[in-house]
Order: sequence, then C-alpha cells, then structure tokens
Amino acid sequence: MMTRKRKWARMGISVFLVVAYSACFTLSQGVKGEEKTYKPVRVSMMPGMRAIYQAVLSNLARSSLDEAGGDKLLAVDLASESFGGASNIATCLGNGSLSVCISPWADLVVFRWPNPTYSDQLRYFTKSNSIFGSGPVRMGNDAPSPDWKRYGHPIEPCPNLGSRGGLLLDSGEVVWIGDPSWTTERKFMPDDSTVLVTRLARPEVEVEVTDWVDPGKDFMVRSFKIKGEARRFFHHSTFAPRPEYSGKFTKSDPAPYHNMAYYSEEEHLIVHCQSLPSNQMEPEINSTTIAWGFFEDDLGFQVGADRCQRKVPANAPPGGRDDAGDGRLSGNSLYTGPVDAALSQELDPARENTVTVIITAAASAREAVDIIQEARALGVDEHRERANEWWQRVSRRVHVPEPVDPVTARVMRRSVLNLIQGQDQESGAIVASLARQPQYHFDWPRDGAFFDLTLDLAGFPEAVTNHCSFYARTQYTKSVDFALIWIMNFRPPWYKPAGHWPANMAADGSHGSIPKILPFEIDETGLLVWDFWRHERVLAERERPAYILAMKETMARAAEALLDYVDLEKGWTRPAVEDDNFIPDATLHGAASVLSGLAAACDAGPRWGIAPERTEKFCEAARVLRDGVRGRIMDPRTLERAGWRGLPWTLWPAPVFDDYNGPGAMTIKERLAQSIQEKTDKEQPGFAYLGEEVFILALADQERGEYRELLERALRLLTHEVTFPGTDCYGEVTLWGDFAGTGKIVAQQRTAIPHLWNGATVYLSALAIYEPWRFAKMRPSPASLPRSPKDREESGTKLDY
Repeated sequence: MMTRKRKWARMGISVFLVVAYSACFTLSQGVKGEEKTYKPVRVSMMPGMRAIYQAVLSNLARSSLDEAGGDKLLAVDLASESFGGASNIATCLGNGSLSVCISPWADLVVFRWPNPTYSDQLRYFTKSNSIFGSGPVRMGNDAPSPDWKRYGHPIEPCPNLGSRGGLLLDSGEVVWIGDPSWTTERKFMPDDSTVLVTRLARPEVEVEVTDWVDPGKDFMVRSFKIKGEARRFFHHSTFAPRPEYSGKFTKSDPAPYHNMAYYSEEEHLIVHCQSLPSNQMEPEINSTTIAWGFFEDDLGFQVGADRCQRKVPANAPPGGRDDAGDGRLSGNSLYTGPVDAALSQELDPARENTVTVIITAAASAREAVDIIQEARALGVDEHRERANEWWQRVSRRVHVPEPVDPVTARVMRRSVLNLIQGQDQESGAIVASLARQPQYHFDWPRDGAFFDLTLDLAGFPEAVTNHCSFYARTQYTKSVDFALIWIMNFRPPWYKPAGHWPANMAADGSHGSIPKILPFEIDETGLLVWDFWRHERVLAERERPAYILAMKETMARAAEALLDYVDLEKGWTRPAVEDDNFIPDATLHGAASVLSGLAAACDAGPRWGIAPERTEKFCEAARVLRDGVRGRIMDPRTLERAGWRGLPWTLWPAPVFDDYNGPGAMTIKERLAQSIQEKTDKEQPGFAYLGEEVFILALADQERGEYRELLERALRLLTHEVTFPGTDCYGEVTLWGDFAGTGKIVAQQRTAIPHLWNGATVYLSALAIYEPWRFAKMRPSPASLPRSPKDREESGTKLDY
C-alpha cells in the first residue's frame, strides 16, 4: 500500500509535469507560430507637446478654415500658401538649368538659374503671413474681375514686380497685360511640346503671348502678337541677379542684394548684374548676369529704381513700369541698386504686330550678350521649331496605355514632361515643384522615390539612374549630430545621422526649406532603399552590374540606419520624424515605409553582394516589423493613428499582405474607397492627394475589380475636371466652387503649381487601372521574408507587385 506521503509526492510530480508540459507546449507554439498579442504602440511624449503641436497647426490653418469648409486637414494643406505665399502660376517651363514660371495672365514670376533649386534671379513675390499671422493671401469675391476670381489672383504687395508687357492704346491709356481688364485662356501649341500660348483679350485689343525655354541654351523667348488699337509696346522686368546660392532662396522676398543694370545702345540690350565697386559697363563683368532685349530694335529704354519695399534715394530715376505711365520711356541708361528696367517698341494699329523678347542668364555679361546675339542671328521661328521638335521627341517616349482617352493621355504626358523639366541636368535632383511660393523648389526624397517609379514606368530609366546618383552623393555620412527635437520623446539630443538624408535638399545636398532642426525623416530613408532596389529590377541586364556597384553601399548604409529605429520586441518602429511633422512619432506611415525598405534590402542582399550577416539583420527586422503590422492592422486605434500615408502604403509598396482579399487588406481598401468616393463625388470643399489613393487601390483591387468603376470615375475627374485649364498642371490642393460667378462649379488649383507629386500619381493611377502588370516586381514579395507557420496557412494567393 502506498503511503500518504508517497502518494502526495507522486501527485505533485504529476501536476508539475502537466504544468511544465503545458507551459512548454504553449511556449513552443508561441515561438513556432509567433502568436503574440500586439497592442497599439504608445509613443512617449513630453507632457503637453502633442497639444502644443496641434495648437500650432490649428493656428496655421485658421486663415484657410473658411475656404476649406471647416475641414482642418484641408485647411492645413492650404496653410502653406498662407505663410509661404500663394502660387501665381499656370505652369512652369525649363531645361534643367534655367527654370521659369508663367502666371495665368502671362506674367513672368519665376526666373531661376543655374538649376531648379538655386537662386531666383527675378524679384517677384506675393503676400504671405507670419507663422502666427492670418488673413487672405488670394483674392476671392473681392477680386476686381471674373478672370481674377476664377484663378484666385494672389495678393501682390506691389504691382510693379516680376516681368510683363504693356500697351499704349490709341486712347492714350497705358494698360499692362494681365490687369483686371483682360480675359485669358491658354494652351500648349502643339500639345505635346512645352511652348505655351496665352491669349488675352479686352474690347479694343487682343494679345497672344508665346513662351518657351530653349532646351539647349539658357535663354527664354517671349513673343507678343498684338492685334487692335495699340500704338506702343512696353516690357519691364525687376531682375535681381544673385550668386549661385544653394538652398538659401526660401524667403518670399529675400534680403536686398547689390545690383545694377545698364542699357547697351550698341547691343540694344538691358544688362542686369551684381554691382561692382566701379561703374564698369563692359561685357567683361564676371558675375551672375541677366540680359534681355527685343529680337527687333527697340524704340525707348529706361533703367530706374525698383521702389517696392526698398529704400532708394528720393532723386533716383523712376522704374521702367512707372516711367511708362505717360506713354513713353525717359531714356536713363544706368542705375545701381534695386532695378526696374523697361524697353519699348512702336506698333502699327492698322496691322497685326509681333514683338519678341529674349532673356538669358549667364555667369558673365560677355557670355549673356553672346547668347542673345547668336539667338538673334538664327531667328525666332528656327528657335521655336527646334524647341518643339526636341520636346516632341521626348513626348513620344512617354508610355501611355492604349485604353485611355485622348485627354487622359495628354495629361499623362504633361505630368511626365513636368517631371523631366523639374530635374537638374547636372546633379540629377528633382524638385517637388518649380514654384518658389510656397518653397517647394527642393528635392524631397519621399517624393523622389515615387518620381523615380513614374519615370521608370514612363520609359526614362536614365533619368532615374541620375537621380539615384544624386542620393548616393548626398547621403549623410557623419556618425553623430545634435537635434534638440529628440527630447520630446525623453531621449538625449545626440543621434546618428549616417545613412539618412536631409528632409529636403538643394542640388548640392544642402538643406532646403525644411529647417535643419528636423534630423531626417524615417519614411524617406525607407522609401529610398525601396527605390534603389526597385530601379535595379527595371534596368537592362548589361546596366545592372555598374548600377549595383555604384549604389550598394548607399543602400546598405541606409538599411542599417533603419535598423536603429526598429523595435524588435514590439514589432514596430521607434519614434522618428515622419513626413515633415515636427514631433517624432511612430505610426503606420513610418512602419510601412521602413518595412518596404528593409524587405527590399533583404531581397537585394544576396544578389547585390551585401555581406550575409548584414542581410540577415535586414531580413529579421523586416519579418518582425511585418508581423507587428499584421498583428495590429485590425485594431481601429492603429488605423486612426495611421499617419499621412500609412493606410495606402501598407497596401503598397509595403509587403504586408499576401492576399489583398483578407480581412486586414479589405478594411484598408474600404477606407480608401470611401475617401476616393467622397472626393470624386465632390462631397468635400476640396481635396489633396486623390491620385495616390487611386493608384494604390487600383493595384490592390486588380484581382477582384470591385472598385473598378469608382477608380475610372476618379481618374476621369482628375484628368478632365481638376487640372489647371489649358496647362494640365496640378496644385497640391484642389478646391471646388463657383469662382467666376457663372453658376458652374469648377476646380481651382492651389499651392505650388505644377505640383509634381500629384501629376506623377495621376500618371501612376492610369497605369495601375489599365496596365497593372507593369508594376510587377515593383514591390518586395511578402514570400521573400522569413515567415511563421501561421502566416503560411493564411497567406492565400501570392502576389508579386
């Protein structure tokens, strides 16, 4: 008989074994299947910081809240115009060195040289508020004409800035082309070139202004065809040459600079340059120079003072525009200081007249004069024909799906042409917009990754290789730096910048318009790793070895930098700056972009020759992050705090879902579809970033086609109703309204026109709807990551796009 003591001992052992076996089984299943509970990530924040940040955003959005119909998010998007200045632009033209922008009323408002990111050489700016200021920066119902209401004419502190034409009418009145008395329309002629024709009319006279930038040399041509009761033509300009500042021209009106201008009677030119100790007026002046004149001989000239918010002597000669007020120019030939200069030409009211202006930028007066003389010798028609032929060759290369209608095809080509014009021909940088107000004329790596996707799919891989080389040269290499912003998360202000990039950059890699207090943006680093990997997959076999050799260390350093911001315990990112936000955070926006980069580096490692131990870290971090995203995706709290682009990027390019018909993917698709439907049905006062939602939902929906009708309707809205009339350009923001009082609701484009991101995503939308197979291998395959058994059971259909 077993004693009671032995019996209890055996029972204790049995219980212990059962408990131990259960614990081991549970633990083994947890390790084997990685079935852990993922809670929403809480980001440590200094008390009150988030509230302060939201208060600042609300204050910035205050002046735009009425226009946005009370929509705070839309108001924040509009607010960039409030403190940066409203874009007075219908389109921009350029050759990768000289960039110009033309207003809806044929004003020249941007003249940037020697690349798309450096100094603006023309003094022109619109009203802006301080960061805590308020008040309108555009005209609405208070505009003096329907045409100004239609496009939302920006409020100009001075009417004399920029460069524009004027006329002395038979009545003796002097009118300036583009004032409220004119109605306007515009188009590219032909529509696959970059030669812009703006037609302006008033009862007694019509003017057709043709603008283009030469594709080979740094000059632009402005041809004015005048028909009606006009006797004299004027053209004035407030050029203000500056050195080749990199990333410094970010203020609406920069500090005064030492300028001078003179009229050359021999050359019939006005020459603007940086002033010298002596009144030297010879073409040997070696400084940034802007020279301009007529192709024909001029009748009169005036070089005088630009008095707009500048202190000039009381006896300074009047500026060109003011001097023309009595119908003639006084003939002053030299002025040192801020300059407004003008030329005039006689017209014959009995016939159609044409006056053609040529404007050039160069590093010396001699070079500028020589460029104009060579252009005059060749003739206007020859230059225009050459420009058309050059850009039409480029247009023919742009891939367009056959099913799209002619208008959509035209808009797609224009979007790609705008990207090409926005790329610096030397450094390879691509600006977010050629506009300077707001200050978007810099390279954002986040935008750049999708610009490269667009250019690759459109048929311009050489432009992408050049762009990637720019990122290789501008990547941070220093091992330590200081950024006070980290203390918001109770962290030391020292950090490791190596492997990341500035938030946005000038052509030399220097900081652009985003303050240096932002150390870097985690989503940009993740997207660039994805971009480098993705571009290699579209290159021809013979081009890949050289590309991999050039980009391998850049990719590996960036991927390693991402590892510092992956929390392997939580399966999420650590707090970092995401998408221009000033508070380090950890949302789905950052997690999806970091996952895209690490998964790309994991796949590239063996093929690119990256050391196995480095590659293994990329793969493991990507797997853990992917599991963390999948584990939280059904939690509403994660979706509500997804960040700016967290929802679409989780669908694509992040390799989260094997099957876009599973519960998590379907939830996100439904949310994107609802957002697209509200914007397409004009249920909101306006919108931003519709194209991005359309192209990503189209990729996720291609198997079922559940949203096909909605997507096609949204694309048609974007290409047929939204673009700037006549130029097919986009702003960052679209507003709906009866802006001209005609009873018809129309779109008004706002903020940084042309906004290259929106143009690029519209191109991608059409391609994703009609030729989704072209995105094959553009997304890291979820199957390439290490996976748990549970994942394999739930994976469903394997997708490779």
